[in-house]
Amino acid sequence: MQLIILRRNILFLYFAQAFFLTIGSSEPMAVANESVRICFDDFDYQVKIEQLFATPALLEKVTFASDINFEQSEFKYLTAFQEGQLISAQAIKNAFFYLDLRQLFSKIVLKVSWRDSGCFLHFDLTSHLRVNSLNISGVLFGKERYRQLYSMQPGERFELAKHTLALKKIINFLKNEGYLNATVDAQ
Repeated sequence: MQLIILRRNILFLYFAQAFFLTIGSSEPMAVANESVRICFDDFDYQVKIEQLFATPALLEKVTFASDINFEQSEFKYLTAFQEGQLISAQAIKNAFFYLDLRQLFSKIVLKVSWRDSGCFLHFDLTSHLRVNSLNISGVLFGKERYRQLYSMQPGERFELAKHTLALKKIINFLKNEGYLNATVDAQ
């Protein structure tokens, strides 16, 4: 089924697979209780939200899954969702915004399932890569000097540019100390 939606003088084509709009209404209906997936990285995620929640919907249940330790109380604080409330497109956009503002997650995916009684929301939260530990081997003493040259600390968000720069600093430091064929192995 193909829907053509005209909003703000822009023509959008949307292929509806998990829901369709009822004639004379803009309220989504479930098709075999399938879910709709909205990813924060998609360029048109706001349009999808506007289409799904053109009219406020009753929130039956909200859940989340995260690959890092993320407290339910913090999730509820950031999203402001409560079961049994009416939610709008703006509330969903705010939830995406505040979860992204926290800068813990590289990917935020929302799965919306429609039932007769309301909608079910499930957020899949994927974190950024983190520095797990910093191991220095092959040196008997002075490890702290090398550790200080590495600019990222355990638990910090991993950035490839910082990592590469830190490895260059360590190699230059070793050359200045007289270790001409020193190798630095990053694992």
